[in-house]
Amino acid sequence: MIKDLSKDTLLQYHNKYVGAEDYDKIYTEYRVQFNEVRKRITNWANIGAEDFRTVALKFANAWRSRTKSTPSVAQKVVNNLKNVEKEFIYFENKDIKNVDLDEDKLKITAIFECLEGVNPTARAKILYMMNERIFPIWDASIREMYGVCGNAQGYHTFMILIQRQLNQLGDNNIEDVEKITTVPILKVIDEYNWYLNHRD
Repeated sequence: MIKDLSKDTLLQYHNKYVGAEDYDKIYTEYRVQFNEVRKRITNWANIGAEDFRTVALKFANAWRSRTKSTPSVAQKVVNNLKNVEKEFIYFENKDIKNVDLDEDKLKITAIFECLEGVNPTARAKILYMMNERIFPIWDASIREMYGVCGNAQGYHTFMILIQRQLNQLGDNNIEDVEKITTVPILKVIDEYNWYLNHRD
């Protein structure tokens, strides 16, 4: 069951998550690596196969995802990503709170489907690292909680549900949460969802 989010609830679960024994420093470390790659390319559609394998896929596996990380998988993905360059550019300075997800459905599903050969959990984590304001994070238990499938249609529906939660939360509360945690709101929501499913 999807719950309405409050500032206090998100902060409470963020503190629980940070205090967990296995709190992932991996996220912070790889966030730096993603930023370094992004500085070398015009947009994510231009990432090279080696960078995708050693940064994106390695991050997904380190961050509890278990997906294939072979050179052939990386090459297939980067070949596909070249076909969605306009879509990446379109979302570059946008925020999930404000985009028209119905109008942008084809763009979202096209990007998601380009990560062929990467499992659904890893896809969402990689996309989040590529754009922390647009792409939310899920895993199998979170998909079950939100009642969505692990395909492109399911991810689009998941984005709609997250957008509704953010709109209910409100801009002022979102700003407060991000200021206090120093973490993007989509990551804080993932922490809440993950802890709820795996620890509580």
